[in-house]
Amino acid sequence: FWQCAKPYTGVNRCDRKCCIYVRTGREQGGICCAMLRPMKLVIRWLLLSAALMLLAQWDSGIQIKDFGSAMIAALVLGLLNAFVRPLLILFTLPVTILTMGLFLLVINALTFEMASYLLDNFQVHSFGDALLGSVLYSLWGLVIDVALERLMGQPITGSDFANASNRMSEAISDGIWSR
Repeated sequence: FWQCAKPYTGVNRCDRKCCIYVRTGREQGGICCAMLRPMKLVIRWLLLSAALMLLAQWDSGIQIKDFGSAMIAALVLGLLNAFVRPLLILFTLPVTILTMGLFLLVINALTFEMASYLLDNFQVHSFGDALLGSVLYSLWGLVIDVALERLMGQPITGSDFANASNRMSEAISDGIWSR
């Protein structure tokens, strides 16, 4: 089985150096960042789905059938934000610059309406509802991200991967690596 080279070092924080996995003959315990990342993604997805349900309760212009529909809507919104929104920002860059970034609110609302158009169980009745919903959803997403970062530690950055070979050679020289 694979275990951490360094054990979990805190109650709510993960030592990012523990993300080097080595093959050991004994159980060392601990939670590693590599194990927290998928768990953090699932928790974020569930919390954003709950935020969509709460949004539907507050705004009568947004309707979601059930929590499963909210989970699918949160997934579709995430995919649209990852792939379609950057293209919209690129195409509308002159307008965004002229409005000093305020046009990004319109892009967020369009993305929200696009998700409503793609899904049957997630409905947004007007552009105003989409604008209000996208702003509140973004704010809740920000709160969720900050809370998860405080609870589960910082994400792994590129500098951690750049130093991975140095840490691996340290682990090998310390005799932790065994087959």
